[in-house]
Amino acid sequence: MSKGTSSEEQSADEPGFSNPYMKIVETAELLRCDPKTIRNKMSAGVYQEGWHFIRPPHSQPLFIRARVDPLAQVEAPSSQLEPIPMARTNGKVVLPRLAGGRYR
Repeated sequence: MSKGTSSEEQSADEPGFSNPYMKIVETAELLRCDPKTIRNKMSAGVYQEGWHFIRPPHSQPLFIRARVDPLAQVEAPSSQLEPIPMARTNGKVVLPRLAGGRYR
């Protein structure tokens, strides 16, 4: 038998290896945000345990790459968004109106 390297024996350091799980820091880099933002969204329920990420025993949460990759394509970085023109206030504070004529 030859001692070739199969795809199962590749380590994360070798090129061509695609790990199906990502740490919070790697997920934040992919989504172009801060790791604290990821943790906040986890605790707020935006990212669902079991669907977006798993919590292995005695380990940090791991995000499922197949569930996070589509989010990276949907979320646009704020630098690419056009700025919203603001109303001229002449130094007065203007509160935006909500539906029904209420103020914030």
